[in-house]
Amino acid sequence: MAQIVEGMYHLRPAFADASLGGSAGGHAFSSNSKDPSWMLGGYNSWVFQQDRGILQVLTNGNIVISGPIVPRDPSSCHTWYVNFMFKTTQAPLSTHEELSPNAYVPKGPIDPRAWKYYTPAKQINSWTATGCNHVDSLEFNILGFDMPLQVGYGANGKNG
Repeated sequence: MAQIVEGMYHLRPAFADASLGGSAGGHAFSSNSKDPSWMLGGYNSWVFQQDRGILQVLTNGNIVISGPIVPRDPSSCHTWYVNFMFKTTQAPLSTHEELSPNAYVPKGPIDPRAWKYYTPAKQINSWTATGCNHVDSLEFNILGFDMPLQVGYGANGKNG
């Protein structure tokens, strides 16, 4: 299993691996909102346009996620350019494990102890409108359920 080290990585939509218990996929990131904001065009999941999303791991261990995003609905004109910076943080008391219990060690290949955790660095997190959006820009500074972003092999809850 490869560790995430300093450098740049291309981001693509997650696919669901049914053999590990993955049941949802096809997006690069999503909101857990059951009533998506009108500011986001009523959408709650997006992909990076033409797989142009970038994850950059900085020398201090922080990460920047950036690129043009579009809703999963290909007919939508609600497009954005996102720029999110996350700072490293401590692992939570419990990890968010969404796959089958057999996907995780000792029975499976995924080891949550190898995951890294991040919280938003509030100073530079933004959505900049590039399409027919209701607002010009949005700031992003929260994560749902007070859970940090988890990054690593199998951390997305879709696949390994």
